[in-house]
Amino acid sequence: MLDQITQPVLAFLQQFLGNPALVAFALGAMPLFEMSMAAIYVITVAHQPQLILFGTLGNFCAVLALLALWDVLRIQWWGEKILGHRLEKRMQEMAKKHEEYGILGIALFVGIPFPLTGVYTGTLIARILGIPKRQILLGSAIGVCMSTVIAYIGVTAGIKLLLLG
Repeated sequence: MLDQITQPVLAFLQQFLGNPALVAFALGAMPLFEMSMAAIYVITVAHQPQLILFGTLGNFCAVLALLALWDVLRIQWWGEKILGHRLEKRMQEMAKKHEEYGILGIALFVGIPFPLTGVYTGTLIARILGIPKRQILLGSAIGVCMSTVIAYIGVTAGIKLLLLG
């Protein structure tokens, strides 16, 4: 069930952290893995579905870390250097549309598991758009809860389909 990329990461975390709750937390906090991998781990590997709450906590802590490190790491400056001023101006224009969707837009972007969506991308884009931290936190909290429920249901349903098929 686990592919060639996730198996070594999971093996390292299990050996290094030992405690399944800490592994779920770490998976929830890691970019690319986030809640999908945390759900797979707690249900299929650890066999402790209740540990999904630790993955959820780890995922939300990623938002807090990104917001706290925004100025320290000069993310805005690096973004301008890498993406250029043209893209930044476009993003600023998009910020005006944010008022139309608000916190719900952030929640949906973070919560619905599509490629390149999630708490990292959602938080970074929201900060680039100049959305206030309070709105980012609230939208991300709602999105992380949505993501947890969707990942948990998806993994559970997938396992049931595999067992029945």
